[in-house]
Amino acid sequence: MSMQPQPKIENTTKPMHWPSLIMVLMSGLSILFFTGGAMTLFVTGLLSVVDPHAGIYDAASSISLGVTGLLFSVLLLPSLVLGIQRLSGRTPSMGKWWQRLAEKVPVWLLVVVYVLLVAVGSLVYSRTPFNWLLMPGINVLAFTLPIIIFLMLGLRALQPFSAQRRWGIFNLGFMFTPVLIIILEIVGMILVFVLLAILFGMGFFPDMQEIIKEFSEMFLSGVPTNPYLLEDQFYELMQQPIILIGVISFIAVFVPIVEELLKPLMVYFSRPRLLTPQEGWALGLLSGAGFTLLESLGNATIGEGWTFISIVRVGTSALHMFNTGLIGYTLVLARKNKRYLRLALVFLGTMLLHGVWNGVTVWHTFSNLDAAAVSELYLSPVYLAVIVLISVGAIAGIVWMNKRLRPVVDETPSVN
Repeated sequence: MSMQPQPKIENTTKPMHWPSLIMVLMSGLSILFFTGGAMTLFVTGLLSVVDPHAGIYDAASSISLGVTGLLFSVLLLPSLVLGIQRLSGRTPSMGKWWQRLAEKVPVWLLVVVYVLLVAVGSLVYSRTPFNWLLMPGINVLAFTLPIIIFLMLGLRALQPFSAQRRWGIFNLGFMFTPVLIIILEIVGMILVFVLLAILFGMGFFPDMQEIIKEFSEMFLSGVPTNPYLLEDQFYELMQQPIILIGVISFIAVFVPIVEELLKPLMVYFSRPRLLTPQEGWALGLLSGAGFTLLESLGNATIGEGWTFISIVRVGTSALHMFNTGLIGYTLVLARKNKRYLRLALVFLGTMLLHGVWNGVTVWHTFSNLDAAAVSELYLSPVYLAVIVLISVGAIAGIVWMNKRLRPVVDETPSVN
């Protein structure tokens, strides 16, 4: 009696897709964190409305940060939904309606909306009865719209990879990368302070010893001090050459190096040798967009100078996105061609551009430390020329790279 071979039973269970699982967990926890923070900020802002001791901008700033938290929660939902679809065995899909909507909305219309938002915000932000009610929404939209515009200009007709990957890279750009950058910058700042403390303790910079002593005593005494006297001491301290050199070196050298090296983190993780140059550009652009979104909305405050800051952030956003997109594009080419000189030059160039922007901004800030209000600041022609040139150059670079990388469509009529 012969034994019949048993038929093999194929294992049809799909393996766990770990990137989707990690993204679902990160997105879910982040949504809870941002939503909880938003609710707390809303309550704080509403309490400031009825608090007679609160400043006129306190409620608006708190509620604006609450709206920012809700915006981040909404932006994390696609990654959560697409990840759950993938883990459940379905094909991740957000539907085509959002893509059709993005294709039908012209860029020029968004530019007009942005200009109107800034104009309305300029009229509203200093008017107490409307400040806390209208400015939070205006503030968030005014800082977010330029990023959307630059994404549309930079990704138009490229259609890089899947929707799940696009949303995942963008979300990690404002969830993970900035946290790592902030940690490293804080460590660098601590090291600078430790170095200065050692130098002061060794007797260097004797001219500053008395200024630091007076400022420390007034600040730490706990006795009510004339705020103008405290400000005068602070301004005098900040205008010392060694302090100025230290701050400019940190912000114009250390910060650009850290940020330009780490913003393309998602490109490194995506194994550049498996990407096309178009995908490298898109990954970099999305990573830069996520980073600048968090930086813009996290640092934006509603108060004096809001109009100027909201306009300057357009250039900052364009610079961050162009630099990271260019690094992603060049990194893929370098890995494919095994030639890294161009990549080194691009890294050096992006750090230099970023450093010039930061350095000129710090110099301009220090030169106006004794101004009573932002409205009284003297806007140096050099400062304005530098930020305008870099902003226009970054925006033009985004448009040019998109045009260069867009697939060529053969319009020659076919012969039947």
